[in-house]
Amino acid sequence: MAILLNLIPLVSLLFIGLIFQARNNNWRDSFLSALVVWGIILTVITEGLSLVRLLNFGGVVTLWLIIDIVVITAYFRWFGKPERLIRNNED
Repeated sequence: MAILLNLIPLVSLLFIGLIFQARNNNWRDSFLSALVVWGIILTVITEGLSLVRLLNFGGVVTLWLIIDIVVITAYFRWFGKPERLIRNNED
């Protein structure tokens, strides 16, 4: 179970990267931009939770789940339905 919980922040990194990649079609720039945004989110979560003294496991998991939901929703609203993620092999 702990391994799955470790993947929660990586889901947001993946979808942030997909958002940047869909906008500029350069994987290296998209990955670096996604890492910068993800690092800023990480810092804001850590500092925000420590300010209100909620820097614990439950608070961190809850905020990362919220971030994941927001980023995944934004991706599918801006760039289409989930079917676009499945590659069409009719070539």
